[in-house]
Amino acid sequence: MAEPRGYAHVTGGAGTVDTNYPSKGVIGVVKPGGADSNLYCFDLTFTPKTAVGSPFINNSAVIAIVTPPNSTLTSSCEEPHRDAAVRIYGSNTGTAANDVNFQIVFE
Repeated sequence: MAEPRGYAHVTGGAGTVDTNYPSKGVIGVVKPGGADSNLYCFDLTFTPKTAVGSPFINNSAVIAIVTPPNSTLTSSCEEPHRDAAVRIYGSNTGTAANDVNFQIVFE
């Protein structure tokens, strides 16, 4: 049997899964805020092995994703949202971006 996959459309700024799009395997997404304003933490129904993210075409951004066993970034997330973490950076500036809409697929 194939490993489950997860998919989410995340609306920048809000830090929640957009319910107008399918969300498979994603229980929730939170943004801690403060110094971590560009951090998104995921609670999934499975342990992802890899992930790929893509900003919407009108967002010039870089999406950095970490999945287990790397706990460097996920340690910034509170339980139960430690299954994966994403940081968003402006592609032109390299500075933190907290208002980017993006899609992410977990495998």
